[in-house]
Amino acid sequence: MSLKARGVRDVKAYAHANPGFLAECVGKIEIVDANEAAVELLGAFAAGEAGGIMHRIIPKDSDTFASLLQAVMDGASYFEDNAEVFNEDGERKLVLLGISFPKDPSAFNRVVVSMVDVTQREEARKALADAQAELSRASKAATVGALSASLAHELNQPLGAIAVNSQTLVRWLDRDPPDIDAAKRSAERILRDSKRASDIFKNTRA
Repeated sequence: MSLKARGVRDVKAYAHANPGFLAECVGKIEIVDANEAAVELLGAFAAGEAGGIMHRIIPKDSDTFASLLQAVMDGASYFEDNAEVFNEDGERKLVLLGISFPKDPSAFNRVVVSMVDVTQREEARKALADAQAELSRASKAATVGALSASLAHELNQPLGAIAVNSQTLVRWLDRDPPDIDAAKRSAERILRDSKRASDIFKNTRA
């Protein structure tokens, strides 16, 4: 509220310009009480350790925490978002965070926070996305392989014909006297098959 009174409107921009700001805000939060589910998620220190321990739970550069402060500044009545937290052993957990805000800013000394562990769900989503990306890459590789095989098959005939007609052309020219008419026909067939090969490349490129 003090920042808002000073004209600050963007918490993330302010936090970026003042690196210690988020850590200072985290340090002001104390856990008043924690139910069994919270203890199971975060560890026994969530309920039994005196003093502020939120700096061990909330990452110091948490975008979600900055968004939470923005919601407070904007006078929102509720905040919900996915958040990254750490338990007593330093293990990373992904949670769905929900907080109801009081209408009176002076009542912020006690707010109810709910956290639902969605770590496995998000990891499963990431694994699925990775698998889909891998499948897409494999599909593209298979398509390229099929296209290459098709191209090789299509080119095999005109290139083979060019080779045969080239040999024939040489034989007609080696005769004594050379058979110019037959050599000309072989040259025409070479030109025809070269055009066939060129058309195959054009179609493939298209």
